[in-house]
Amino acid sequence: MPSVCPTVVFGRGTLVAQRYVVRRFLGRGGMGQVYEGYDRVLREPVALKTTTGQTALDAQRLLDEVRMARRITHPNVCRLYDAGVHEEREPQRRTTYFMTMEYLEGHTLRR
Repeated sequence: MPSVCPTVVFGRGTLVAQRYVVRRFLGRGGMGQVYEGYDRVLREPVALKTTTGQTALDAQRLLDEVRMARRITHPNVCRLYDAGVHEEREPQRRTTYFMTMEYLEGHTLRR
């Protein structure tokens, strides 16, 4: 079973799943990290949320979140676009589960 790697952070310019380019790190939560990204296919910014863990349970939690969020349609809730898997083999084997959603400029809840 792959280990949990809580310090996994994509650097600026990382290409995720051959589609999304990481622009910058936005924040970290209990489940993973969030980045501003760019969708090379649709040519628009996205928020890219990753899981910290690399297990099937982590993937399931992310998919459950996607399913629940897709049921909500409201102007104050970000739209979800995609869910996927990013595989890295070098320098070490690592699997990162992610989802993309509408990227909105604004303030953090803390601010």
